[in-house]
Amino acid sequence: MYLVDVVLPLPIYKTFQYLSSTFILPGVRVLVPFKSSRLIGIVRLCEPVEKLGENLRSIEEILDEKPIINFFLIEFLDKIAEYYIAPIGVVYKIALPSGLFSLPSKRLYLTCEGKEALEK
Repeated sequence: MYLVDVVLPLPIYKTFQYLSSTFILPGVRVLVPFKSSRLIGIVRLCEPVEKLGENLRSIEEILDEKPIINFFLIEFLDKIAEYYIAPIGVVYKIALPSGLFSLPSKRLYLTCEGKEALEK
């Protein structure tokens, strides 16, 4: 199991931890449960964990195959939030394109039969 540190686009001064069964590169968007809703966040750090903590929820879905922002931009945005004493989620939301954190109203999924048809 991996402990994933996720930045959510909220006016809060901290990041949130979730569990994942696979390693996720920093800079990848993920869909996570937050209170009674679901939000899109950006992975800041992913590290293996042996002992599972209490009340940790799992990531619902990995939205990107490759990181949409690189490690240097993550580090830069973290330093901006620290320097200006600003909520880290707000810094990420302002610095990145607005559509990155919005959840689409409709999502389409390809079934196993559809995948097989595309391969033929």
